[in-house]
Amino acid sequence: MLHPDVLGWKLDAAADYLKKAGFDLRVTETLAPGGKPAGEQRVARVRRRSDGVVELVVIYSGKSLSDD
Repeated sequence: MLHPDVLGWKLDAAADYLKKAGFDLRVTETLAPGGKPAGEQRVARVRRRSDGVVELVVIYSGKSLSDD
């Protein structure tokens, strides 16, 4: 069974949608070198692992106010 396409979705919405569809999830965050977590998390990659778990790789789509 394929997983629904949630690429670009906000993490909370994607996780809720996939859990309601019956998928087990793993979420991994990624940052640019030297980057700081800030803003909302968005799904940058979705893949179905061989064990059936759907892995979401998320990035931060904003910057903190202190970075201005």
